[in-house]
Amino acid sequence: MILAICHFFTVQLVDNHINEQNGHFSLEVPDGCLKVLKAKGYSGKKLIFGIRPEDIHRDNAFLKVFPQATMKTTINVSELLGAESQLYCKIGAEEFIAKVNSRDHIAPGEVVTVGMDINKGHFFDPETETTVY
Repeated sequence: MILAICHFFTVQLVDNHINEQNGHFSLEVPDGCLKVLKAKGYSGKKLIFGIRPEDIHRDNAFLKVFPQATMKTTINVSELLGAESQLYCKIGAEEFIAKVNSRDHIAPGEVVTVGMDINKGHFFDPETETTVY
């Protein structure tokens, strides 16, 4: 099931990266967030990472400035909604939606690079479901 409000990924904090549980992506965690997660004892532990569709980007400016926060994903559906498009993405078994500028046409089956604004994401404890960051 795809939720349009927020997407959740099970990750593990290793050094300064979050690694998706099945190895499909590894993203660098910004310093401020990393300090909080480590101070709360989550180094080497599993977390739930949540991010909203509007905080997943495809524009070149974001991808060039934050290459450490990018991943490749397969597009299942590209839904044009005027000034923006919703990209229904898949990475491994995980499905998620990215809201992006509609100026680029992306065909189903195409593999594209997207970037996640980790500073706008949230981390949750997988057992208690409480917000960690």
